[in-house]
Amino acid sequence: MCRSGAVACPARQEPTPGATGKALHYLHSEWSKLNAYLEDGRLEIDNNLAENVIRPFATGRKTGCSETRWRV
Repeated sequence: MCRSGAVACPARQEPTPGATGKALHYLHSEWSKLNAYLEDGRLEIDNNLAENVIRPFATGRKTGCSETRWRV
């Protein structure tokens, strides 16, 4: 999980209960992705560009404002 010298790596322990435990588990499971983001400056931290491109289609689908209408 840790690089030597960068962060102190504690010995494997029992899971911490509660919100802190959930946060630590999430950090552990996402550690490699975080390192990839930090090491490669070309990666985006979020997907806002993709979400903005598909938003008009998703909004039309939610409101029923699409060309396809259901017949009853």
